[in-house]
Amino acid sequence: MTQSTDNKSTRRWTVAEKALAALTAVLALGSAFLGLQTANIIQAKEQAQAAEANKNSDLSSLQSQYDTLKTQYDAAQAENGRLRSQLGLGGPTADPQASAGVSVRHTGELVLASPNGAYADLDSPQSDPQWTTNRGGYSELSYYGQGNIIDTSSPVLYLGDKKADYDTCRSQTGYSTNDIDMGSISAGEYFCWKTSEKRYAALRLTQLDGSKATFDVVVYDPPYS
Repeated sequence: MTQSTDNKSTRRWTVAEKALAALTAVLALGSAFLGLQTANIIQAKEQAQAAEANKNSDLSSLQSQYDTLKTQYDAAQAENGRLRSQLGLGGPTADPQASAGVSVRHTGELVLASPNGAYADLDSPQSDPQWTTNRGGYSELSYYGQGNIIDTSSPVLYLGDKKADYDTCRSQTGYSTNDIDMGSISAGEYFCWKTSEKRYAALRLTQLDGSKATFDVVVYDPPYS
């Protein structure tokens, strides 16, 4: 009787051991699976972090290229002004370098010449060398070549021989929308304009005759733009 009981007890332990072994194997498999998933998650996280770092590096590189190009552009503008001055061309209307936070939106020559009237939008971008004179829309000034009058649609300030720049245009008072009698001014004199989009523009009259008026123009973007 005792031997039979021992045999039964032995069989029960054998079954229990097998069940425990199977459970241990399942746990080991589960642990391995979790370990693999954890490794995959960590790898994916590291890849995402590397991609973000590369993106930030690319953005930093682009910003650096932009800063370099802007510096080169500003230097070219300054050299252009210096050469124009040496050649007696009067130089640009105003130094493109302005107060901190102020940038140049558009600079160049503006020619108003048309028997039927020519118009200029001083808020036009640098990519528009015609200052939208060849299409409709808002205009700050126009010239018909008749009556020797420049029509103004935005406030303008006549400075005479006092050079116009951003700080001067921003600080001066006395702007008006009165038309300009070209018979009362001379080539080489300066104006400030307030544009319809809240910018300041510095203009220098370089040439005037019965068919056209020519200006050197610098339009500034204020700090909040």
